[in-house]
Amino acid sequence: MTDDFKTQLSSALNLAASGLRDDAISRLEKLGITYPRHAQLWNELGVLYYQEKSKEKAANCFRRAIDCDGNFARAHSNLGACQNDFGDNATAIMCYERALDINPKLADAWGNLGKLWNDQREYEFAAYCYQRALDIERKPAHLRGLGSAYRLSGRYSRAMTVFQEAVAKQPDDAFSHTALAALYFYHENYPVALREYEWRWQLPDMAQHQRNYPQLFAKPAYQGESLREKTVLVHTEQGYGDNLLFCRYINSLKDQAKQVVMWCWPGLVDLFADNFAPDFITGDATNLPDFDVHIPLLSLPLHFDQQLQHMNGDSPYLRATPNAATVIPTSSERLNVGIVWGCDHNGFDYAHKKIPLNTLGPLFSMPGVRFYSLQLNPDRQELVGSEYSPLILDLAPQLKNFKDTAEIISQLDLVISVDTAVAHLSAAMGKPTWVLLKKNPDWRWHGYDGHALWYPNARLFCQHPLDGWDSVVNRVRNALARAVEEKATNQWT
Repeated sequence: MTDDFKTQLSSALNLAASGLRDDAISRLEKLGITYPRHAQLWNELGVLYYQEKSKEKAANCFRRAIDCDGNFARAHSNLGACQNDFGDNATAIMCYERALDINPKLADAWGNLGKLWNDQREYEFAAYCYQRALDIERKPAHLRGLGSAYRLSGRYSRAMTVFQEAVAKQPDDAFSHTALAALYFYHENYPVALREYEWRWQLPDMAQHQRNYPQLFAKPAYQGESLREKTVLVHTEQGYGDNLLFCRYINSLKDQAKQVVMWCWPGLVDLFADNFAPDFITGDATNLPDFDVHIPLLSLPLHFDQQLQHMNGDSPYLRATPNAATVIPTSSERLNVGIVWGCDHNGFDYAHKKIPLNTLGPLFSMPGVRFYSLQLNPDRQELVGSEYSPLILDLAPQLKNFKDTAEIISQLDLVISVDTAVAHLSAAMGKPTWVLLKKNPDWRWHGYDGHALWYPNARLFCQHPLDGWDSVVNRVRNALARAVEEKATNQWT
């Protein structure tokens, strides 16, 4: 390696370190023309492309690095990360194993392999790999990975210890703080959970939300001051289910402020207008009146109910408004049951929350039950033209927004749903709601089989650690048979 090459490579890397990534990439590309056989150059260029989300270009650079030096362990590991992102896990594993054959002390290769196993829900393998990485180097990234493996496999106390160490090493680690929030919610330490949960605004998705809707954040955030003479903007965030869970706090804000104006996801506007009657409400962020301070809806309990007392016993807190356009044909002789088997394709953990319609098949032939599909989005297509379509009334054409959905739910006896917004809506209305949950469910449901802590009329049916959905469906079928008997003897409430 010549002195000139070293100087130019160092100069390019200094540009990258100072944030001038495009200039660094340009320098390295030109340097690669003059020095095409330097493995380190191609690896560094690949890293920059990877950081810029140009994964194909990154992978090609890592391959060139390996072509220059087949024993370049880090390039093998980096190529594995690309393959993992491409969904080619078998090739990714081979890359990582090759890297570790060359250098068993390469902590990042162990960490990358741990990430792959976390993505595949193989949490024992993931924990082993992250432990190996941490034995070599106790980096916050490896602690985050190990903490995630523990949290996602239900080992909450271990996870808390690991994330606390991650925060101690990197106090501004928003991911670890937010993960700790979920763990404190599990342990019912609500004041600490709510404080930690404010770190969510430093996560990439939430930072992007702020960039997408700058109008919501144009005025100062509420810090606990008196609102008696102020107009406050409360605004929704994240998924519909989050907002349906926490909207019970809107009235707390109304008791404090001179005026409450709201921005919310368009599908919630009519429902929230009917139930909370804010002074102004819109789903258009460009159509906001003047306001003094803003507060995200999920931050309301931090300021008005740190013990989450309103989360216990204030259901129902949403109601439906009768509307002739959403009247459905129900039966007084049968149990009228709404069903939802899929959730937002772009939402968190979609693949593990969703239940294939065929898996729910044993429910649909039960005597004494009439089913109504409340399913929207692409999963609705599983019903269209299927063997179950004669047994389930598809109500999707009537579901324009959550107000419509609430009006239909009010006419049913029971809603059975996977972990999605309809489950939160039905439970918030006080409707008997059975929620079908994946292993180690989200902190918002706060439990396994039994009744939901924050929704008295909701009953949880959770996957057992070693079972799939079939055992959940069997338990629901048995419970549904008992519910049919109660309906027939006028005991169903």
